[in-house]
Amino acid sequence: MARQQTGGRFKATLFMGGAVVVAALTAFLMYEVINRANKRAEQAGQIDKQTVVVATRDLYMGIPISGEDVETREILPDKVQAEFGYDLLEDVIHKTPRERIYKGEVVRFERLADETEGKGLNAIIERGKRAMTIQTDAQSSLSGMLAPGNHVDVIVTIRPDDRSMGASWVTDTILEDVKVLAVGDSLVSRKSGDDDKKKARRREKPSVTLQVTPIEAEKLALATSKGDLHLVLRSDVDDYVADDAGSVLDTNALLGVKQKRAAPRAAPAKPRGQRAEVIQGTQSTTVGFDANGQTIVGAESGSGRRRR
Repeated sequence: MARQQTGGRFKATLFMGGAVVVAALTAFLMYEVINRANKRAEQAGQIDKQTVVVATRDLYMGIPISGEDVETREILPDKVQAEFGYDLLEDVIHKTPRERIYKGEVVRFERLADETEGKGLNAIIERGKRAMTIQTDAQSSLSGMLAPGNHVDVIVTIRPDDRSMGASWVTDTILEDVKVLAVGDSLVSRKSGDDDKKKARRREKPSVTLQVTPIEAEKLALATSKGDLHLVLRSDVDDYVADDAGSVLDTNALLGVKQKRAAPRAAPAKPRGQRAEVIQGTQSTTVGFDANGQTIVGAESGSGRRRR
């Protein structure tokens, strides 16, 4: 009986000792896991973050930036290339965006105009380009849907100077992928308002300011004075120039009517030279002369008696 009790106590002691060893081993492993996790967290916290300037609200081209429009944020280096973005607020404030910058976007160098370029419209015109304003009707301005920053094609319907084309009016695409700088007196997209304001804007005859080259400005000026202009809206990501751009369309081509070819004009008759009658005694002869006074070879001549 005593031997059985001694054996039971030994087994219990052995079991308890094993449990203690397992618990100690588990605690050690947990400690190592937590310690390694803390070290990784510390290493992650030591990574240098990049300071950048971001927009706190939508920024519109042509309107100078104020201190309330931007703020600085700390972001990981792989989220932005430091050499392309501002990191100080004072480098951004009072500068003018060349294009719309959305809320939360990083303010990059190429998206702002230099302070020496001025403010407003002249600050957003690209080098080598010009700003030209044209008057349009409601249909030509896309019924109020056109906004600054859009790209359009310009089509003109005009009377041709050359009547031999056989058409009273022709239509031609004179400019492609032209940037809209302003609609009316606004450099920004107007926010949607009530229906009455929308209808009033659609009844207006707005002006549209386009960014063009000097040569394109000359084309646009001539087309404005001689014909009717229409603007065709393009996708912002579409910079494709059509191969058939510039082909002239008249009414016959629109309706699929083949134009009759004009009959060739007859060659004008050669002018006849001067003729003179030469009288020698009782004989008379007719001699022809060209414009230079030279005798025409093969000219008709005749002889006869002189009347008395």
